Amino acid sequence: MSIFVFYLLISLRIILPPLIATTCHPLLSILLIEAVVDGLISPHHVATYLSYRLPPSKGENLPMGYNSYDKPLDLWGQLWAMYPVWFSSSRYYYVFENYRILITIFFLYRLLGYIWYWVASFLKKDLLNKKIFIKFPNIYLLVYLVVAMMSVLAFQNVSVVYIFLPLLVLIAVIKEYQIHEPKSIWNSLFYNLEQFTLGGNHISSP
Repeated sequence: MSIFVFYLLISLRIILPPLIATTCHPLLSILLIEAVVDGLISPHHVATYLSYRLPPSKGENLPMGYNSYDKPLDLWGQLWAMYPVWFSSSRYYYVFENYRILITIFFLYRLLGYIWYWVASFLKKDLLNKKIFIKFPNIYLLVYLVVAMMSVLAFQNVSVVYIFLPLLVLIAVIKEYQIHEPKSIWNSLFYNLEQFTLGGNHISSP
């Protein structure tokens, strides 16, 4: 991947979130920011799709690898996604009327994970590991999606979000495990399940 393409993709990740968050409905906004801006057009994702290597010192050679730029840009997109939650100037401020505090609490909890990760990286401690996000799952994103979807469907039963909140928390935790520590949960779970199902000898996974 050329330096030009790399910086073009980085520029798009900086420019697009505010444009999207200030013009689109929150449901479309969060989907575009998370799936397209922070997903498809991320330099390391594009490099993977096209079998390219990132430019020298723009990827694995950085102190935290691609996370040196990817995590800050992830947070940048998520901060802009919170625009209609926090600012009454947004035309979609009403969407989060009954959930503003809840989403903010979960967002700040996720933010604490980012801060922990970055502080540990600068101190060069053993905590320099994305596994820390397992303890700070992205719960706010799931709640945000559900609330935004309810708005689109004109469904206004506030209690639904709180009823399904434990399930959303569980999904968020499993998602973090799947991303950052897949072997510790999936391999052990399915290996042991296979042992019992097939009638083989049960051997505990390490």
